Amino acid sequence: MMLGSLAGRRGAGSARATHEVEIMHYPRRNSRIKRKRTHGFRARMRTSKGRKLINRKRRHGFHRVTVSAKG
Repeated sequence: MMLGSLAGRRGAGSARATHEVEIMHYPRRNSRIKRKRTHGFRARMRTSKGRKLINRKRRHGFHRVTVSAKG
């Protein structure tokens, strides 16, 4: 088999290459509320693992242990 052969590749007569058009993927729309609900201080304090994470970051000298209000 030749290295430059198109057999078995997407461009060689596949339905996607000949008929369908690629649709543009739009980036995620960031939500500050969802971010804080997932990664915020109160979400971390809700679980024992989250409390351990905050204490570990404080021990290592992190000033911001969770996401800030600015996002």
